[in-house]
Amino acid sequence: MIDLLTRLQQVFEQEDIFKPATSGKDLQDRIEYWMKSNKVVRNPDGTYSSIGDVKVPKFLVKDGRFQIKFKRVDGDFWCNGLDLKTLEGSPECVGGDFVCYENQLTSLQGAPEKVGGSLYCYANRLTSLKGSPKHVGWNFECRGNLLTSLQGSPKYVGGSFDCSWNKLTSLQGSPEYVGGDFVCMDNLRQFTEEEVRKLCKVKGEVIV
Repeated sequence: MIDLLTRLQQVFEQEDIFKPATSGKDLQDRIEYWMKSNKVVRNPDGTYSSIGDVKVPKFLVKDGRFQIKFKRVDGDFWCNGLDLKTLEGSPECVGGDFVCYENQLTSLQGAPEKVGGSLYCYANRLTSLKGSPKHVGWNFECRGNLLTSLQGSPKYVGGSFDCSWNKLTSLQGSPEYVGGDFVCMDNLRQFTEEEVRKLCKVKGEVIV
């Protein structure tokens, strides 16, 4: 076991795929290595896709933006904690979860058009949900942002919808359907269950 860990450490030291790229060729070399390690393919149009999960490494983000453009990811797509300022370049479709929490995002412009699993965008600086996918297969969590409106929310959320810990005074723009719970506590206004259910068909509990 120790020998294996030592060997892995040597490999990472040799490749050092996490350090910043110093040239275009350096970046391209590390993209090639990353592709082989993560079942990522380059499409004829220059975009990138994967049949599995994708965790975006730091070297693919510069000045708050992706350095490449994704097209489709069949599994989960993780781009959290990378100081992203925009989601431009994200996959158009994600079959699993789309995870972009703890960045510097102010909107969801550039987010996937469809997410089969959950979308986690909490702990950003979101002031708007514009750019959200219309359909999210499971949970949508936008808690802990700076939202003053829910305009732009997904129309359909298969699981729970959590917009707590924001600056909301109105729930206009809420999803039309939420298959799980609707959570809207700790905003600038105390909402009521009646208000929520008037705007949204909630199959689970309303937590205000």
